[in-house]
Amino acid sequence: MQALARADGGARADAGALLGLLPARRRRTRRARFAVREAWDGDIGPGTARLLQLGLRPEFRDRMPAEIRGAAAVPAAEPAPVRFQTISVAPRPVSPEPAPAPAPVALAPTAPPPPLVVRVAPRPPTETSLFAGDAALTVPPPGGEVTQPLEAPARLPGPLVLRAGDAPTALFLLTPRDGALDLGRERGNDIILRAFRGPAIENVDSNRISRKHLYVQRRGDALLVACGQRDAPARASTYGTTLDGARLPVERRGAESVGAPTPLPVGRDFELVLALTSVRLVGRVAPGSLALRLARADGVGHEYVVVWPGAEATLGSGPDDALRLPAASGVVPGHARLGLDMVRGGFQVTPHAGPLRAGGREVPRGTWAPLDEGVVVGQTPLAARPAVDGDFLAVGVSLAPPG
Repeated sequence: MQALARADGGARADAGALLGLLPARRRRTRRARFAVREAWDGDIGPGTARLLQLGLRPEFRDRMPAEIRGAAAVPAAEPAPVRFQTISVAPRPVSPEPAPAPAPVALAPTAPPPPLVVRVAPRPPTETSLFAGDAALTVPPPGGEVTQPLEAPARLPGPLVLRAGDAPTALFLLTPRDGALDLGRERGNDIILRAFRGPAIENVDSNRISRKHLYVQRRGDALLVACGQRDAPARASTYGTTLDGARLPVERRGAESVGAPTPLPVGRDFELVLALTSVRLVGRVAPGSLALRLARADGVGHEYVVVWPGAEATLGSGPDDALRLPAASGVVPGHARLGLDMVRGGFQVTPHAGPLRAGGREVPRGTWAPLDEGVVVGQTPLAARPAVDGDFLAVGVSLAPPG
């Protein structure tokens, strides 16, 4: 064995070569003990690695040692690489029964680890909240004060399409998703616009509508309209927009023309004309709530109603009702209040100047009912369902479920 180790060029011996010298057949005679001496420099040596690999092969499985032990030598000088110098291998006694799987390698540590000291700073007293359904109970810390219950995350409702009785107009009720209302040709806008000729889309005029043609945003107690897109890079629309006959202003920012926000009038009708008369909208901003109503004036039969988060609008037959219904069948101005259910994520109504029924039952004053659950305003039923992109692209929207 020593001669074989010297022939390898140093004080190393390949453990696979050593095992190869052992007979392949099982013998009941006792084998002589042998030892492999190998230097480990930060990891096991190649001979030991080869020994462990051979132990996975069936022909060497019963010849693996029962245990591998190594002693670590740590120099007394300054920190230096740890070298494992000696490994002793003792052959397993021969047994007719199948030998167990190789035992894991056990190595002696180079040095005892230093004791671990963990210091935990005292935590300040905090309050505890208990929840049961939508209710919350907050328990204050000693000497603290009771805080408000935690509210559920706000959920904005998706757009609805409604029809009042037998009226031909399709009412689109929506709320802006990120604080501003986007209108244009691109699907994904809050209001998707196309030009129509009769019941069909007119492609030439529709292509004059920019992907994001204009936007409306609420700022304080005013609504501002601007021509073009607000997303970077902000730019004005190609064919522009007029407000009551005057072109919406644009300003230069470097190489781009950007729409300048302009206030919309409140409490009176106004007209927006997009892309050289491709789309004509008659609008009105309700005082107080700043709810916005935009009715198409080109015979398409679409009316868009925008309710802003945090505000309540009204529905009824009056000119300043955001959701305007025909003045028939007992519908009066300010008939009901219209708001957002930010927990359920829907629109809701409550009686105001007239009676209201929902789900076949009278709705008491001060009680809110979901708008999409069979609401009857006076004697006018409201049919409602979630709106899809295709509803904005059709004349004569059906209130049957889409698809």
